[in-house]
Amino acid sequence: MTTLTTVTDAMTERAQSIVPMSMQIRGAHLYDRARRFVTRTNGQKIFVEKPIPPVEEVALVDIDLSNPFLYRQGKWQSYFERVRNEAPVHFQANSPFGPFWSVTRHADIIAVDKDHETFSAEPFIIIGEPPRFMDVAMFIAMDPPKHDRQRAAVQGVVAPKNLREMESLIRSRVQEVLDDLRSVSPSTGSTASPSS
Repeated sequence: MTTLTTVTDAMTERAQSIVPMSMQIRGAHLYDRARRFVTRTNGQKIFVEKPIPPVEEVALVDIDLSNPFLYRQGKWQSYFERVRNEAPVHFQANSPFGPFWSVTRHADIIAVDKDHETFSAEPFIIIGEPPRFMDVAMFIAMDPPKHDRQRAAVQGVVAPKNLREMESLIRSRVQEVLDDLRSVSPSTGSTASPSS
């Protein structure tokens, strides 16, 4: 690692620890809008929604757990069940995000999670190319010893006793988020509240 990289990483980490996450996200969105305006591009959709067929009609090799419409159309459970039963470590070679592996059984997930030497979380734990503004250090995308230091800093806050004390606040905030959710009809593209 070069001195410049070390200094840049230290400066980035310091800035990210000072600037609230909400401001970082707003800044990233503003940057992205400005970039699209200057380059006269408006992004490219990599998925076009189509009805998801029953899992039995799809070849195992063609199952793509990264397709967001699996979730919106409520088909994800049958797809995960099939992959878990037939190919618990499943390779998808042709995803719009690029090739990736899915690990779907609990014991395998735990084994991968504990072996940071073989399966590093750094620098990102996403499939495909990270968005241009995704260089924010994320606790979940760190390996030891950096992960251990970050975890130690928040461990007391999320201790079971403290979570019990915050339970009503957490529940009310989650309820607010759920109450504000909007669903988009795949057929019309219209927005409707869940109660309509």
